[in-house]
Amino acid sequence: MGWLDRILPDRELVARDGMCVLRRAELAAPLRRPDAAVFGEPRARACSGCGEPMEELLITTGGPLGVPELWRDQPVSVDGWVCLACSLFQYPRSLGADEITGFMDEGVRCGRAGDYASAEWWFTRVVWDWPGYAPGHLNLAEATRSRLHAEHDEPLLRHRLRERMREQYEAGVAAYERAPSAELGAHVARAQLTLAELAIEDGAFARAARSLEACLALPELSDGDRERALKLREYFERRYDLFEAAAAVVDPHLELMDRPARPIESPEQRAAVKKAIVDLERHHALAPDHCQAA
Repeated sequence: MGWLDRILPDRELVARDGMCVLRRAELAAPLRRPDAAVFGEPRARACSGCGEPMEELLITTGGPLGVPELWRDQPVSVDGWVCLACSLFQYPRSLGADEITGFMDEGVRCGRAGDYASAEWWFTRVVWDWPGYAPGHLNLAEATRSRLHAEHDEPLLRHRLRERMREQYEAGVAAYERAPSAELGAHVARAQLTLAELAIEDGAFARAARSLEACLALPELSDGDRERALKLREYFERRYDLFEAAAAVVDPHLELMDRPARPIESPEQRAAVKKAIVDLERHHALAPDHCQAA
């Protein structure tokens, strides 16, 4: 039977080349990443709806037949069983280390070629098939990070990708902490530094401190990453965030050699400048040697 004959009339599912591509948000919405990998499961399953044997297929919202907007909103890629007639899925299937390694290699190859969306697709498959596998989570975070920086300017999508990146870094760190591995130490350091930066951006300094302390405790930490971690810790301990925000408010109203001061023209501007001065004083009390704040 040709693959066109297997498309349902409303094109909700497309079965081709060992894949079942979900093309409707309603089908993808109930699917959740598994909590654990499955090992030693039987290779044949019967559909709970019609009782017929289910097919072994890769279940995904991505790939060449996927709908880009659906992959953007609901990225799914997992090996399982499918009943096309009933639109029912079971996953994950039991996969061996060689298969997962092959997926990882494909993801790395795509990433090195600059195809970050495809890299993300392969690594998503890894973390759905083997949730809790630290290299998979860390590589997916890196692929999402690269895609974020290379492809997207739309604010809502940037926020979504940022949160996915954070989630994968956190999952990779948690997996590493359950089973530390020297070969992952440098990757975990990068993850912890990125998590600290994200926390600082969010003003979550306690969370940033936890990430940095964990980073500094890594035996594989490089001198460069140690220096970066210490600078990040200094940044929020001395509240340079207050200085940056306040300076942006105050600076236009300062008379400098190359430009006149801009007058304060409204009560709202005056209130903003007053708050900025208070924040500058708070920062300067923590960093009295910071000449710009003075």
